[in-house]
Amino acid sequence: MAFTVDDPSSGAGHIPIRHPSLQTAGELLRSRSREEHGLGARDRDFTAAGRPRRQQAPEEQSMMDLMARQVALLQEQTALLRQQSASQIGEDEYTDPSRILSSLDPTLRTAMSKWKSDFCKDLNHVATQRELHDKYEKIRESGEIMKQFAEESNRKWQWPKAYEAIAEPITPLEDVPNGDDEVYDINQAWTALRRKHALECQDFIMQHQSRALAYFENKTGSSSVQQSVDDLWNSWKDSFGSLHSEASLQRASKNCKHFVNVVMREEIPKMKGRLHEAAEIRSKREAAIIEAETKYQQMDPQQLIALLQLDKQAVQIRKGGNVTKQVTVTKGSELAALVKQFPDLETFFDVKHVDENPYATSFTKCPTTEIADISTWKVSWKVSTFPQPSYRTSLHSLSSRIAGEFIHSRMPSSFHVPGYVLLYLNKGGKFVVDKHECSLSEVIDSVTKLEERLHVAKFFENVESERPFIQRPAVRSSWKPPKHCAIERYGRLLRKDIIDSFTAYPRRRNTSWLDNKAVQWLKKHKNQAVVIDADKGLGDVLMPKSWVSSELKRLLDEGYQKIEAEEYRHRSFRARCALDSVVQHAQDVRIIKPREASFLRQNIFKRREGSFRLRVKLHKSPIVGRPIANMSCSWVAPACLFLCSMLRPIQDELKHTVSSSADFLSNHLPKSVPPNYSLATIDVKNLYPSIHNEHLIEVLISAVYRQYGHTGIADFVVQLLNVILRNQFIQHRGEFFQAFGIATGLPPGVFLANIYLNEVDILVMQTHADTVAFYARLVDDSVVCAADIDAVRSTQNSWRPEIIWEVASHGGRTSFYEHPVAFLDLALSHDAGKLTWQTFRHAPILKHVFKYDITAGIAFTIQPN
Repeated sequence: MAFTVDDPSSGAGHIPIRHPSLQTAGELLRSRSREEHGLGARDRDFTAAGRPRRQQAPEEQSMMDLMARQVALLQEQTALLRQQSASQIGEDEYTDPSRILSSLDPTLRTAMSKWKSDFCKDLNHVATQRELHDKYEKIRESGEIMKQFAEESNRKWQWPKAYEAIAEPITPLEDVPNGDDEVYDINQAWTALRRKHALECQDFIMQHQSRALAYFENKTGSSSVQQSVDDLWNSWKDSFGSLHSEASLQRASKNCKHFVNVVMREEIPKMKGRLHEAAEIRSKREAAIIEAETKYQQMDPQQLIALLQLDKQAVQIRKGGNVTKQVTVTKGSELAALVKQFPDLETFFDVKHVDENPYATSFTKCPTTEIADISTWKVSWKVSTFPQPSYRTSLHSLSSRIAGEFIHSRMPSSFHVPGYVLLYLNKGGKFVVDKHECSLSEVIDSVTKLEERLHVAKFFENVESERPFIQRPAVRSSWKPPKHCAIERYGRLLRKDIIDSFTAYPRRRNTSWLDNKAVQWLKKHKNQAVVIDADKGLGDVLMPKSWVSSELKRLLDEGYQKIEAEEYRHRSFRARCALDSVVQHAQDVRIIKPREASFLRQNIFKRREGSFRLRVKLHKSPIVGRPIANMSCSWVAPACLFLCSMLRPIQDELKHTVSSSADFLSNHLPKSVPPNYSLATIDVKNLYPSIHNEHLIEVLISAVYRQYGHTGIADFVVQLLNVILRNQFIQHRGEFFQAFGIATGLPPGVFLANIYLNEVDILVMQTHADTVAFYARLVDDSVVCAADIDAVRSTQNSWRPEIIWEVASHGGRTSFYEHPVAFLDLALSHDAGKLTWQTFRHAPILKHVFKYDITAGIAFTIQPN
């Protein structure tokens, strides 16, 4: 006998099986018709009054008999179908499994009970393995190691310090450090080896756990259950089937099938419900812990002090059927002053202010140190009361903690950003992550480097030499000075002292688990939110990914030309060959040294092109992006650094170019100006992409020859300028672009722009020498004090049509109630001709403020470590 087990998850209905009695219904009806003809013949010949009936024709009589038989047959079939349908509905309806089980034979009942018990155990295994699988997947995604393996991988091995300082790698067994700057550390190598083995063990566990989950899921599936129950039924039938009739076996088979279906329909949803409920509980618990920790991190230090002191003096009372906390505080005490600053705490603790403190140990009588030491407390968040802490340290770390209430966010209001993410971002883009602990081998290596520098200093002790005016970049020299015996002796003694007294300082992470949660959230939502640094040093901004993508496209269309991949490869290879040829020729004719040539040619055919990104201009309305081409890792980077060293002397000779606000104040700003003169800042609209490349090269060539004369080094600089400025390539998302003018982010870009616009400075001063009190410029921002600002701007615009100058701010005359003029980080103004300045700060940037209610229902427990 074969069972057919219905899958509870499927919606397939049952196919009715024709009842065996329907096959003999015709014969039954015909037998009844014959009996009626034999027994009721007289009734058919006479009426009830005894009169003879009219005799029908034989054909008519046959038709009537046939119709009667058809009607009787239809009635019989209808009754049988109703009976079968009722039986089928009974099988589909839910019935208590114990009730079905009680209707089975005792021996079969025992077997089916054992099957149900085993099936429930298998479902429990499925639930357990599913939870473990989800847990292990989170560990795998986060790149962490299970606690058991992490403890094993962190076990140390005690080496003698003398050997630890001179240990060398065993090549066949471990990786050799890459590069000269990486020092071999036997402890780090041991930790890396144990971590590698721990990851292998963890991968072993995870793979077998995945197989275990697949095994139990398959075992509790419909096909496996059908096979196991089929085997169970056949085994019972072979043993006890001879004691039962065929009808009894059919009933038992039907009841067993119904029992299996009902058990699966009952137990599988229970198992899934338990999994879902456990997942919800874990999610809520994790969210509550994160929210509580976020509130604590964002809490004002004074609020935290008040919270702890209030909880210390709180008394539980019953009010309105609920247990609340009541605190009595002396008026005029320090605690009362703190409570008044935070009304939420006063409401939460039901604070009462009295003239005299009824408690013997009042807050006002507590010494300062009693509320000062909390840096060693361990915070564990629970839904509970606030116990009194017993360990306290100083308040310095708490008072200097970042409160974390403000962050630049331009995400739509419908997109929720958790508070702990904002708290992490508020640490700033300059947040330094933790570094591995200092090892003995690293300290010994630093002693070796110190010894080498001392040998060099001793060798040049009596040599008087000055550094050249221009420091050109070059690769490090491999020359080694002769060793001095006294320095060697000093190095040996110093190493011995370090080995005898060295103690490794343990690593302390400065990223918390809440920071790791924030990083995971940012990675999870990387397609919706992007963290970008703002322009003008205004910090980081959380921006929508869609805005960033559209702004990047706009900036690329505005300042770059797209190049097909094949054309790019051809032009890039030709440019690299040209640079290599120019450098080789300069080395051959001794214009540059071999070390300088090696520096310029390093990785020239291996490095990629520059990348592209943007900065957000929060101070602009509407907000736009500043394009940044990162060329620091491209093949032109060494040549760009060489150009910076050669162009700096040219920029230093420019009369009206400033390098900083300090340079402007000391060398370009007079003490007084004519009283009627106005101040103004005039800047260029989108300078770098607007520059005509050929004209830029022409101006730069003239400046180079004017500075260095018609010499070999001048020719070499001109050749470098031609190669670099004609081949400013970037790669962005698999596509290649070439910059117009000067790429924003090119290392010598500031020098190039200052030298190029010096022609405008000369033109302005020649035209308006009598009406300009002072004039200065840094790149595309110029400041002028003149009688006619519009005339100065017109002169600037007359130089090149593609370079458009616009007045950014105008005024500065205090006597006319005009606003100061902003230039760099200075706000300039003059009162009746006397110039004054102060630090300029951009208008306050709109920020989203995130505050949390301390009485939101989640309390915390503070325990000493």
